[in-house]
Amino acid sequence: MKPRSVLAWFLLVLLTACATEETASTTKSDKVGIAECDEYLAKFAACIPKAPSEERPTMEAGMKATKTAWQSAAAAADQDKDVLRRQCKTMLDSLTTVPSCK
Repeated sequence: MKPRSVLAWFLLVLLTACATEETASTTKSDKVGIAECDEYLAKFAACIPKAPSEERPTMEAGMKATKTAWQSAAAAADQDKDVLRRQCKTMLDSLTTVPSCK
């Protein structure tokens, strides 16, 4: 994975994570509870072992932060779930640009 594409991808993940509203309580489940989000996390998790070893810790940390933010947003009001669903779909579609996911 080229450094520029890694940086761009992680900025996208961090922006998505920062854009979601955090709540006081987060669920400990491995699932977000929104199909598009759960599918993204599963597919991205499958990409990590294919990435160069020096990139894996950063990818794992980014995935964990994203999952936590999405779980918080999913626990919020119903109107936020539609926004979150669209964000997750965008992230899911962006996996085609991550070399280790191809």
